[in-house]
Amino acid sequence: MKNIGVLILSHCGFSFVDQLAKAVQGRGYKALVLSSKPESADRPKVLEQLADWVQVTNNHTLSWRHVEQALSTLEADGIRVHSCICVWEGYRTFMANVNLLAGTPDITPEQIDLLTDKYSLRQFLVAQNISRVDVKCLTPELLEELKRTQQLCFIKPRRGIASFGAFKLNSDTHWHQLQNIVEEARHDPVYGSYFKAGVAFVVEDFIAGIECSFEVQVVDGHVFVVAVHEKYETTHCDSTTLENACTCPPVSMEEAVVKEGVSWLHRVLGALDITQGCFHIEAKVEKGRWEIIEINPRVGGSLISQSVEYFTDGRSMVDLWVESLLVQGSKRQNFMEDLADLDVSRHGNSPHNRETFFRVFYGEVGVVKTVEEIPVPLPPLVTQVFVTPGTEFECNSKENFVGQALWGGAVNELLSDVIALDEQAKNLLKVEYQPIVTKSVA
Repeated sequence: MKNIGVLILSHCGFSFVDQLAKAVQGRGYKALVLSSKPESADRPKVLEQLADWVQVTNNHTLSWRHVEQALSTLEADGIRVHSCICVWEGYRTFMANVNLLAGTPDITPEQIDLLTDKYSLRQFLVAQNISRVDVKCLTPELLEELKRTQQLCFIKPRRGIASFGAFKLNSDTHWHQLQNIVEEARHDPVYGSYFKAGVAFVVEDFIAGIECSFEVQVVDGHVFVVAVHEKYETTHCDSTTLENACTCPPVSMEEAVVKEGVSWLHRVLGALDITQGCFHIEAKVEKGRWEIIEINPRVGGSLISQSVEYFTDGRSMVDLWVESLLVQGSKRQNFMEDLADLDVSRHGNSPHNRETFFRVFYGEVGVVKTVEEIPVPLPPLVTQVFVTPGTEFECNSKENFVGQALWGGAVNELLSDVIALDEQAKNLLKVEYQPIVTKSVA
């Protein structure tokens, strides 16, 4: 595979590049990284140490023109691009287009467009009799009507990321609040490029119940559910929703309910004609009825991939996604047999008798003054801290990531007292803040 590689699309020098490059190189292919301009001047040097070929643009966001230029440069250098991969949702269509050119199985750009459009996807699911949730495009008049009738509703961007502006409607919600969120989104240093075309909001019936995420790999029309995470704790804020803690497998529902959810999910993906890809599918169940929250055509964020790696005894979602793009011939059938051995619908909630728990720590508006990791009785398997003194958080309308940690253990042991585990997990990181100093204009 000396002159064959996988093009990894990176946003600002990150987007799981380290995990993706390792998985690609571990299979004998070159890791080829195309990244938009990182915020840190040192990040390009780090990328060069991780990958076999690196190109960093001077733009905050990648465009299709950048991708085409990279493909031309690689061709001139005698390197053939076997496939493309990207976990940054804003570039997922680019990935599909490159795979289409390379002849590598993937979902189509049209399918990605449908899945990432919350309004069109919900309408499709309702038309297929898969969902009963009503969705509308939000206007100032509709907002006031919903408040007046006190309907239980959820507001979110029609195309969103990082839970930006995704929240429950309440009596204090006003149109100017949404317009403030739009401005915050458009000027955000990390996510701003995703919202450069503007932000349109939708409103739908609030979906009650226990929320889960299905970690799914689809290969040649065969659906494999590798893990199911329960969102053990979520926080509803004024202008966002935070997913604070997850368990795998779920702790608040019977195994039979999970299996019913998997069967229902097969129906959903069949209706969408999904035959390839990696998916992080969020759904809720109440009184035996499942409803889609959203379908993400990528690996789940936070510690989902690492959680799956421990849960399956060695196969992360990143690793499985990379292999699905690279494996061919008779080895492809062997790969599907491996996925079948991981499938929770065939082997129960935990095929390898393992459980995981992870907590994500979110920041407040302000400047990080100090950040400290506190020893806890059960040390985590993984701890990641994303902030240093001086890190600023300017708004509360999105997920402000401070850090995250993952715990793992045997079935009926780790999660036997999940309340106690969660309490010690909450104490792992101690962060102090100070106000943001507004610079005066002379």
